[in-house]
Amino acid sequence: MQMGKTKVKVCGLTREEEAKMLADCRVEFAGMVLFFPKSKRNVTLQQAEQILAALKKYGVSKSVAVTVSPTKEQVEQIMRLGFDYIQIHGTLSDEVHDVLRIPVIRAVNVAGKTAEDKESIRRQLESVLADEKTAGILFYGSSPGAGKTFDWNLLKNIQKICFWIKIKYMEEKMNKNRKYKWMLPVSMLCLCNMIPVGCAAKEKEILEEAEIHVFIAASLENAFEDIITVYQEKQPNITVVYNADSSGILQHQIEEGYECDLFFSAAVKQMEALEKEDFVVKGTKKNLFCNEVVLISAKESGTKVTGIDNLDQAESMALADGSVPVGKYTREALVRAKILEEKEDVSEISTQEIMDTLGIEINECSNVSKVKEAVKEGSCEVGTVYYTDAYSVKEDVDIIEHISSDLTGEIVYPMARIVNEEAEEAEQKAADHFYQFLQSDEVMKIFEEYLYLPYEAESAES
Repeated sequence: MQMGKTKVKVCGLTREEEAKMLADCRVEFAGMVLFFPKSKRNVTLQQAEQILAALKKYGVSKSVAVTVSPTKEQVEQIMRLGFDYIQIHGTLSDEVHDVLRIPVIRAVNVAGKTAEDKESIRRQLESVLADEKTAGILFYGSSPGAGKTFDWNLLKNIQKICFWIKIKYMEEKMNKNRKYKWMLPVSMLCLCNMIPVGCAAKEKEILEEAEIHVFIAASLENAFEDIITVYQEKQPNITVVYNADSSGILQHQIEEGYECDLFFSAAVKQMEALEKEDFVVKGTKKNLFCNEVVLISAKESGTKVTGIDNLDQAESMALADGSVPVGKYTREALVRAKILEEKEDVSEISTQEIMDTLGIEINECSNVSKVKEAVKEGSCEVGTVYYTDAYSVKEDVDIIEHISSDLTGEIVYPMARIVNEEAEEAEQKAADHFYQFLQSDEVMKIFEEYLYLPYEAESAES
């Protein structure tokens, strides 16, 4: 199972100058021991404040306050200092839990454990991961910070266990309140007690002037505006021109020779078609995240519709055509729910056929954004969009039903570089750079803010 790229956490910072060393070595997580005087690496709040400023100056991504059974007052002080995470060894009291406003890395001691203890570990993980504030798990052997390893065979296949638990509680939380604020991928972290040496500082390269063309599914437009803003602050010489539309339309435009360097689809079908036709640069197709389809209506519309099972109660519906991923997913759901007759390719089910079956007026839309606007403005009583789209206009629409993936199938967003033989060297280099940037933690955080779920390879394989 793929859990994402390996991340490095260095723990036990005591000096400001260590921040630059971590930045030079591209360390993502920097930890400081607080309120634990038994540790030789324990720092005061004043020292922590100075080190935090240095981490920010040198661009180290995340700061972690390492604690042992912290008190409410200690946690409040940690949050005031601006730490990104808190790592907790020992106990986490209800009083402390109630005031926590930053994600938690829970430490699990596996010292002396054997393969026979895996079931007990799993039960412990269930308890820890049931907490929505848990962002990751840290396994350690012996005493914390002892620099001693443990039997790594103990954690063989433990990722699968973590993934199963994560999905279990993700589904529960989705059904409860639809909030993903703390739904970060389960991390397998290992305490590191030495600052790596031998890493040479590498200056950030500013690319020469170029313009790149990116095709994105319409549902990604809001997130992409934020992403491009961030990218062009880092690369002021690069102009990112994006084309947002249905994935089907974008596929045809690429096939017709429209200039495109990178394609971000809302479904695998369009990407696979381009791949078969050799439009995709080999080895660049990546599945980045998932979504879900929801049935929506305008706020206080008074609709009698309670889900797809009684869509025939609506007077009108906005629906993307079958070439649009959200339209295909909706048709798939209606087929699996035994409302529409089965077809080998559900995308070929016409809007007229659906109108005849349901007996309602349907406004066929060319992309998901137009469905959203039709419902938001009240021109259609109901419509199907992605959850991320609905969330972007949550003040204007109500979600009637979260349509199960058992009905729609898995909704995956793949990305790939597109063959552009006319692109000059500077454009090719910029496109490659932007492609890598889209896979960075910084960008994935933006997508998470728009409530996209990280793609897990095993979810598609199992």
